[in-house]
Amino acid sequence: MPTLEERVAGLETAVTALAETLKAGQEQLAGAVELLKDLVSTLSPLADSVRTLADAQGQLISVVRTLAEADWAHAWKEHFKPHRVGPFVITPPWAALPAPADGLPVVIDPGLAFGTGLHPTTQLCLELAAELVRPGETVLDLGTGSGILAIAAARLGAGQVLALDIDPLAVKAARANVRRNRLSRQVKVVRGTLKGPTGPFGLILANLSAPVLTELAPAIAASLASGGRLVASGLLVGRADDLERLYAGLGLESLDRRTSGDWAALVLGRGQG
Repeated sequence: MPTLEERVAGLETAVTALAETLKAGQEQLAGAVELLKDLVSTLSPLADSVRTLADAQGQLISVVRTLAEADWAHAWKEHFKPHRVGPFVITPPWAALPAPADGLPVVIDPGLAFGTGLHPTTQLCLELAAELVRPGETVLDLGTGSGILAIAAARLGAGQVLALDIDPLAVKAARANVRRNRLSRQVKVVRGTLKGPTGPFGLILANLSAPVLTELAPAIAASLASGGRLVASGLLVGRADDLERLYAGLGLESLDRRTSGDWAALVLGRGQG
């Protein structure tokens, strides 16, 4: 069995070894800290460069986006020229060529809204409006966009036209176009949509989409006067049967169906009663 002196000596040896180990660990830790400092010192300029590059890239993306939006807002105007749809002559205000003298003039600057008269659904609605508008009746243009259908209805002799749209840019464009066509007394442009029975209207022009026509079906049907007609468009041919059945369940019968390529327009009516 070791003596007390031997135990003390062994303990001193262990303590000395532990102290040397701790010292070595401190030296290694200090070396690691110095290495990290050197690494941070090396990476800091690189980080600054990356940050500068990111800022420059962000500014470039912003400039490109702004230029793209500006180009889109103006480039399409080169392709929007006076054209005839049914009895209407659709003319942009910047057109260099004079519009034909015969025909009902509709001057349109759509801005960022839908409605130049070039899309098949707009053309279908314009052609049907020319057949359906009765002089002096009240018309609703639901989802007016540029206001082209509301203006066309007024040109055909509608008494009062209410043009609704939920898009503030469309409302702004439609109001400007109504003033441009000098029809402010006949056409009222309001931001909003149908939330229930309104009107009633003798004719509703709804160039929307199949989902929106489905969602608004009860309000649209309830807003149609006795003997009134609904032009529902903005839908693909494959959705026409389903919409006809939906509106039939709301008391509207199918009167006509027109197609242009893949697009369809339905004419539905409420009987006299």
